[in-house]
Amino acid sequence: MLADKLRDKQRRDKVKKETADTKMEQRKIDDAWRAACDEGKLNGRVILCWLDMKHIGNRVYTFQSDYGLKLQDLRLDGIGLTSLGQISCHCRDLEKLSLASNSIRDISNSNIHHLSKLTHLNLLRNQLTHLPASIGLLKNLTRLDIANNFLTELPTEISALSRLTQLNVECNELSELPNSFGKLECEVINLNSNKFKVCPPCIVDMKNLRHVSIIGNELGFLPSGMHRLKKLEVFRASKNRLTCLPDSIVDISKANCMWFDFNKLSALPPNFHRLTRLKELKLDGNIDLVYPPIQIAAKGTEEVLRWSRNRTEMGKNTKIRHIVQSVVELLNQVQRYMIGGPLHESVFAVIDGQFQFPPDALWRIFIPELTKIWSDPSKPLNDGITSFPYERSEVEQAMFQFRDAAGPIVTTTSHARFRRCSCIQTGQSSVVCVPPKASEILNVGVAKMATFRFLLRPFVSDVLLLVQRLVGCALDQRY
Repeated sequence: MLADKLRDKQRRDKVKKETADTKMEQRKIDDAWRAACDEGKLNGRVILCWLDMKHIGNRVYTFQSDYGLKLQDLRLDGIGLTSLGQISCHCRDLEKLSLASNSIRDISNSNIHHLSKLTHLNLLRNQLTHLPASIGLLKNLTRLDIANNFLTELPTEISALSRLTQLNVECNELSELPNSFGKLECEVINLNSNKFKVCPPCIVDMKNLRHVSIIGNELGFLPSGMHRLKKLEVFRASKNRLTCLPDSIVDISKANCMWFDFNKLSALPPNFHRLTRLKELKLDGNIDLVYPPIQIAAKGTEEVLRWSRNRTEMGKNTKIRHIVQSVVELLNQVQRYMIGGPLHESVFAVIDGQFQFPPDALWRIFIPELTKIWSDPSKPLNDGITSFPYERSEVEQAMFQFRDAAGPIVTTTSHARFRRCSCIQTGQSSVVCVPPKASEILNVGVAKMATFRFLLRPFVSDVLLLVQRLVGCALDQRY
């Protein structure tokens, strides 16, 4: 009997102690809510974070009646919440709501659309698996942070958030975005650490984007319409599977930061140097990178842009040289086949080692006649070109732009020295051919432009000229 009485007493003492502890804990919780609300009575802001509350205190719901001030900013991060409670019923004047780092799984039954004045909503680090369509009714929302959840898709209704400027969906399980997202006026979007295998096409329709981050996905390529992002300043696509970049990326004129490190890139697009505002470029971890070479990429952004600029100029010079060489070969064939018969000397001459001809003759006489020869199987060609696939504008531009180590290879003259040929007609005495008047042969649509005088001389090697200059410098230093 004594033992039973002792056990009953211990049990009663334990219950009494637990009740006292519970009351004390509840008192601490009430005091914490009271202190948080008292602190916000001057600015309508209640902040209570990183305490084990489990629920929202009634003082939050009665804030306006208690203090005569609207509750506009509520931050309850890391307090163990599993739902939004009755916030949407009692706190409809809220403009900013942060419930980060809680255990909220579902907000479908929270009537969140009643919080129509919300501009900022932060549900970072919860356990959300989906969002309700009613979130599209928050017409004043400018910033939505739903990172670090378990979302596999987003409702198309988000595209109705016409004032949304910042969207953070980092660390979810998204593999695509609704096409309607292209209607958003977003300036900043964070898609890091999801499951995107293809960059959402709607991205290029979001014309106000300034900052895009899509790090840590499985992207194989980027959309071709990147040039439409005229306001884009920052683009980060590190740790993906990109093997190439679209050529249009060089037309993002305002870009100042681009991250493509730890991908599978082998080359940058041509004309990459057109990104003149680019200050930060990351290419580390692309082990197959050839253009630019890895050692160039390691020297930083300015060196990569310089390399691209030099390479582009070399490419242009190569094409120009090829065009000029093709023109030389064409004129050699004009001379070889005596295009136009004996009268060819009135529109074509080789004087002092230079070809001389009016520009119009190249297109009006030489090329048409040579085309017939090239296509005639009865006239086998031993060597040389058999086609001339260039436009007149690019040919004339190339001829005037081309420089070798000795200077320009084409000049013009207003006093053409065409030789007058002697035409021998059977049974008649010889006559002298008179070339057309200058006004008839020297018309290329440029003021005072006269006949091309093409300097037919061997191309002078840049290396040879450099050696000559170095030897000259050495002799000058010696003497």
